Amino acid sequence: MRLSDVLEEIGYDCPKKYENIEFTEIVTDSRLVTQGCMFICRRGHNRDGHDYAEEAINNGAAVVVAEQVRDWCVGGAAIIKVDNTDRLAAMLYDRQCGYPTKKLKITGVTGTNGKTSVCCALSLILREAG
Repeated sequence: MRLSDVLEEIGYDCPKKYENIEFTEIVTDSRLVTQGCMFICRRGHNRDGHDYAEEAINNGAAVVVAEQVRDWCVGGAAIIKVDNTDRLAAMLYDRQCGYPTKKLKITGVTGTNGKTSVCCALSLILREAG
Protein backbone atom coordinates (compact mmCIF):
# COMPACT_ATOMS: atom_id res chain seq x y z
CA MET A 1 0.00 0.00 0.00
CA ARG A 2 1.22 3.46 -0.79
CA LEU A 3 1.35 5.63 2.33
CA SER A 4 0.09 8.83 0.72
CA ASP A 5 -2.89 7.07 -0.90
CA VAL A 6 -3.96 5.46 2.37
CA LEU A 7 -3.55 8.59 4.50
CA GLU A 8 -5.29 10.84 2.00
CA GLU A 9 -8.22 8.41 1.71
CA ILE A 10 -8.91 8.75 5.44
CA GLY A 11 -8.33 12.51 5.51
CA TYR A 12 -4.74 12.84 6.73
CA ASP A 13 -2.02 14.78 4.94
CA CYS A 14 1.07 12.81 4.05
CA PRO A 15 4.40 14.65 4.25
CA LYS A 16 5.80 15.07 0.72
CA LYS A 17 9.03 13.28 1.60
CA TYR A 18 7.07 10.12 2.50
CA GLU A 19 4.40 10.09 -0.20
CA ASN A 20 5.92 7.22 -2.22
CA ILE A 21 6.67 4.93 0.71
CA GLU A 22 5.00 1.54 0.51
CA PHE A 23 3.97 -0.55 3.51
CA THR A 24 2.57 -4.07 3.75
CA GLU A 25 0.30 -4.15 6.80
CA ILE A 26 -0.75 -2.24 9.91
CA VAL A 27 0.52 -3.43 13.30
CA THR A 28 -0.03 -2.09 16.83
CA ASP A 29 1.98 -4.79 18.63
CA SER A 30 5.75 -4.42 18.18
CA ARG A 31 6.21 -8.19 18.58
CA LEU A 32 4.25 -8.68 15.35
CA VAL A 33 6.26 -6.22 13.25
CA THR A 34 7.53 -7.61 9.96
CA GLN A 35 9.64 -6.08 7.21
CA GLY A 36 7.84 -3.18 5.53
CA CYS A 37 4.86 -2.80 7.87
CA MET A 38 3.34 0.26 9.54
CA PHE A 39 3.69 0.34 13.34
CA ILE A 40 1.24 2.52 15.27
CA CYS A 41 2.35 3.57 18.75
CA ARG A 42 -0.69 3.27 21.00
CA ARG A 43 -0.95 3.94 24.71
CA GLY A 44 -2.47 1.19 26.81
CA HIS A 45 -3.32 1.00 30.49
CA ASN A 46 0.03 -0.56 31.40
CA ARG A 47 2.27 0.03 28.38
CA ASP A 48 3.02 2.79 25.90
CA GLY A 49 3.64 1.77 22.30
CA HIS A 50 6.10 4.65 21.96
CA ASP A 51 8.44 2.64 24.20
CA TYR A 52 8.53 -0.10 21.53
CA ALA A 53 8.94 2.03 18.42
CA GLU A 54 12.71 1.56 18.27
CA GLU A 55 12.21 -2.21 18.42
CA ALA A 56 9.66 -1.94 15.61
CA ILE A 57 12.10 0.03 13.47
CA ASN A 58 14.85 -2.51 14.16
CA ASN A 59 12.45 -5.28 13.12
CA GLY A 60 11.83 -3.60 9.77
CA ALA A 61 8.88 -1.24 10.15
CA ALA A 62 8.73 1.06 7.11
CA VAL A 63 6.41 3.56 8.82
CA VAL A 64 5.95 4.52 12.46
CA VAL A 65 2.91 6.55 13.51
CA ALA A 66 3.37 8.33 16.83
CA GLU A 67 2.00 11.12 19.01
CA GLN A 68 5.43 12.17 20.18
CA VAL A 69 8.86 12.24 18.58
CA ARG A 70 11.69 10.63 20.54
CA ASP A 71 15.33 9.70 19.93
CA TRP A 72 14.37 6.56 18.00
CA CYS A 73 12.99 8.75 15.21
CA VAL A 74 16.40 9.07 13.60
CA GLY A 75 16.69 6.96 10.44
CA GLY A 76 15.20 3.65 9.40
CA ALA A 77 11.49 4.46 9.02
CA ALA A 78 9.11 7.20 7.96
CA ILE A 79 7.78 8.93 11.07
CA ILE A 80 4.22 10.24 10.90
CA LYS A 81 3.30 12.44 13.88
CA VAL A 82 -0.41 12.69 14.71
CA ASP A 83 -2.39 14.04 17.65
CA ASN A 84 -4.23 10.79 18.37
CA THR A 85 -2.86 7.40 17.32
CA ASP A 86 -5.94 5.56 18.59
CA ARG A 87 -8.16 7.57 16.25
CA LEU A 88 -5.84 7.01 13.29
CA ALA A 89 -5.60 3.28 14.03
CA ALA A 90 -9.40 3.02 14.12
CA MET A 91 -9.68 4.84 10.79
CA LEU A 92 -7.00 2.68 9.16
CA TYR A 93 -8.55 -0.58 10.39
CA ASP A 94 -11.99 0.65 9.27
CA ARG A 95 -10.54 1.28 5.80
CA GLN A 96 -8.78 -2.08 5.77
CA CYS A 97 -12.06 -3.88 6.55
CA GLY A 98 -14.08 -2.11 3.87
CA TYR A 99 -15.56 0.64 6.06
CA PRO A 100 -18.03 -1.44 8.11
CA THR A 101 -18.72 1.58 10.32
CA LYS A 102 -20.50 3.27 7.40
CA LYS A 103 -23.09 0.48 7.56
CA LEU A 104 -23.71 0.71 11.32
CA LYS A 105 -26.91 2.15 12.67
CA ILE A 106 -26.64 3.41 16.23
CA THR A 107 -29.50 4.29 18.57
CA GLY A 108 -29.01 5.89 21.97
CA VAL A 109 -31.43 5.91 24.88
CA THR A 110 -30.83 8.41 27.67
CA GLY A 111 -32.77 9.69 30.63
CA THR A 112 -33.41 9.06 34.29
CA ASN A 113 -36.09 6.39 34.12
CA GLY A 114 -37.27 3.78 31.63
CA LYS A 115 -34.10 3.07 29.68
CA THR A 116 -34.31 -0.69 30.15
CA SER A 117 -37.98 -0.80 29.19
CA VAL A 118 -37.38 1.32 26.08
CA CYS A 119 -34.38 -0.81 25.03
CA CYS A 120 -36.35 -4.04 25.48
CA ALA A 121 -39.26 -2.65 23.45
CA LEU A 122 -36.92 -1.39 20.69
CA SER A 123 -35.16 -4.73 20.59
CA LEU A 124 -38.45 -6.59 20.08
CA ILE A 125 -39.65 -4.11 17.43
CA LEU A 126 -36.37 -4.25 15.50
CA ARG A 127 -36.25 -8.06 15.61
CA GLU A 128 -39.80 -8.31 14.30
CA ALA A 129 -39.04 -5.77 11.58
CA GLY A 130 -36.06 -7.83 10.45
